[in-house]
Amino acid sequence: MIVVDASVVVDALCNVGSSSSLHRLLADEVLLAPDLLPVEVASALRGLNRGGELTDDALAAAAVDLSRLPVGHA
Repeated sequence: MIVVDASVVVDALCNVGSSSSLHRLLADEVLLAPDLLPVEVASALRGLNRGGELTDDALAAAAVDLSRLPVGHA
């Protein structure tokens, strides 16, 4: 069981398909997060998009992935 915050989830969502150690670590764990996680992640993703670091397509894909992320609430 791992408690994650928005920064960890944003990193994971923005690097989909990556073989990073973060992805390997999270893949087989039960994830827990505060109730506000979706709002915090959405805000960060939108900021990356507005800053030009995340394309509109990547933002849309990350939003779908966020909605499917199996996270329990801590």
